[in-house]
Amino acid sequence: MIGLESVELHSVIQNILEAFNKKDLTRMLSFFADDLIFIRPEGTFKGKEEIKRFYTWMYSNYSEIRLTEKDFIVEGNKAVVELVSEGASARGGNKKQRIQALTLFEFRNGKVQQVNDYYNQLLIAQQLAIGWFEKTIVNAVVNRMHKVYANASRCFKRIPSTSSCHGSITTDDLAQWKGARGLIKKSQG
Repeated sequence: MIGLESVELHSVIQNILEAFNKKDLTRMLSFFADDLIFIRPEGTFKGKEEIKRFYTWMYSNYSEIRLTEKDFIVEGNKAVVELVSEGASARGGNKKQRIQALTLFEFRNGKVQQVNDYYNQLLIAQQLAIGWFEKTIVNAVVNRMHKVYANASRCFKRIPSTSSCHGSITTDDLAQWKGARGLIKKSQG
């Protein structure tokens, strides 16, 4: 059962999303503390004026943008919201983008004190890349990242004694992982 406090926090988040979708910055900012800290992959923004400049820039770069809540969890003064962001870029023929995101809201005195956004920037770049050159560059970066993570995943599953996991993973990384693996084995008896 959701407590009254949870319902109130969820209501504030719904109001923020509604204001965002209507591009109503004044209303959206009214839910934020004056000294809000907003952490996004693009950087950290502090205070309402920086947030306002960021959203003004964002709205100018998207001919349309919408956030839709998929799920939420409230615990004390924090809420985690799973979102779907859909939009169309204002440049290059209104290319569409759709991503999932997680946003952590932290409240103090009835206002949002801190926001942390988590989403895949490379997926956005892939969806919005224009022309063969941009697409080639973005896809090369994405493919490289997939290889790095696949290699790291393989190495985490079994730390090899050979050099098959080297490449973008350093010998120091392997030594730390092997050391951690040894500590885990000792603790398990």
